[in-house]
Amino acid sequence: MSEAKNTSTFMQELDRWTNLRVVLPLSAAWGWSNDMESLESIEERRRRVDQVVENVKSAIREKVLQSFKNGRATRMPQTGERPVVQRPVAVAAPQPVGR
Repeated sequence: MSEAKNTSTFMQELDRWTNLRVVLPLSAAWGWSNDMESLESIEERRRRVDQVVENVKSAIREKVLQSFKNGRATRMPQTGERPVVQRPVAVAAPQPVGR
């Protein structure tokens, strides 16, 4: 039950963050008032929207990196040592025997 509650809380927090950092900035950039449209050239509008998109991308990258680090921290041993990663060993294909 606790895990379901934590997941729900996490998803609610993610929704709030998404609205604040993604939806609202993009909506504001695209939905600029009609009064401003006549004062703002198409090129100025495009630059403004491009800047907002870059800011949103940066915010998403930061959020994903934070989530990655949090997940990684929960998997680390309590001793602080790095876990040993077992990698598969490449095995050479057998060579055909000459005829």
